[in-house]
Amino acid sequence: MKTVFPTAIGCNGMFLVAPRRHPTSGTSQEVGVVLLKRHYQIQGQDLVPAHDPVGIRVTDAQVTVSHDGDSYRITDFESDMAPYKPCVDMVVRRHYSNGDSCQLHVMPPGGAAQLWFSRTGDVPEYEELEIPDLDARRHMFGWEQRALKPRRLQSIDNDENPPANAPVFDNRFFNGYRRNFAQGGYPASNLAAGSTIRITRSGSSTVELRLGREKLHAHVFVAEGSNPDRKRFWCRRAIPDMRVDTVVLSPQSNEAYLVWRGVWDYGLFPRDRYRELEVSMTETDE
Repeated sequence: MKTVFPTAIGCNGMFLVAPRRHPTSGTSQEVGVVLLKRHYQIQGQDLVPAHDPVGIRVTDAQVTVSHDGDSYRITDFESDMAPYKPCVDMVVRRHYSNGDSCQLHVMPPGGAAQLWFSRTGDVPEYEELEIPDLDARRHMFGWEQRALKPRRLQSIDNDENPPANAPVFDNRFFNGYRRNFAQGGYPASNLAAGSTIRITRSGSSTVELRLGREKLHAHVFVAEGSNPDRKRFWCRRAIPDMRVDTVVLSPQSNEAYLVWRGVWDYGLFPRDRYRELEVSMTETDE
C-alpha cells in the first residue's frame, strides 16, 4: 500500500499492522496503525516545529546507569511502535534534582488546570530489585519499565512482548507513563490541541509549554473490485480518532516531540484491496 504523509517540517510517518486487545469484546484484533511524529524546539512557552525530524523508534533506546557498583539498563526513549494507547503518555525527561517535589498540570484551551502527575521528594524503589527507582532518579516523569511491576504482566513468558490475546493482557501495557506518579483519572485518553502543560518543581521556576493546534486527518483508499482499479474509483474511508497519544518533553535540551496515532480494524477489507494511505495536516494559530 502506498503511503502519503505530510511534508510539514519536523514530521516523520509510518504505517504498520499489529495486534491489540479489542476494547469492548476482549478478543485479539489486528489493526492498521498510522503514526505521525513531529519534532519541536522549545522557544519560550511555545513548541516550534524543528527543521530536523526525529526518526520513529522501532525499539526502545536504553542507557546504562550505575548503582552501588552494579550496572543496570533502563529505557531512555520508548519505542513508538505501540499499536494502540488507551491513555496519553506524558514524559518529562531529566529536569529533576534529587529531593525535588514535582507536579504536572494540563490546561485545555479555556479550561481549568488538571493535575496529571505528582511526586514528592522521595525516590521510590524498584521493589523487585530492592534498589532505588533508577528511572525516577534520572527523569522527573519518565518511563514505566516494561520488565518490572506494575507494567510487567504475570504468567506470560515474554513479558516485554506479550501476546494481545493473553488472558491477562490489557492494552494499557502499551502505555509507558509512570503509574505511581499519575493522579486520579489521569492521564486522560485525549489531549486537546493548544493545551498548556505546566511543570512545577520545588526550588525552581515554573515551566509552561503551549502545544500547537495541528489537526490531522487520515484516509485509506480501497479498490472495491467491481470498478476499474484507478484512484478515482477507489473507496475512501476516514480513519477515526487520529489523536496525540505521546508527548515527550526535554526542557533541559529545549526539545520535544509528539506522536499522533490512528487505528482501524484492518480486517474491514481484504488485504489485497488496500491501495493508499493518505495523511494530511492542517496548522492554525487559533
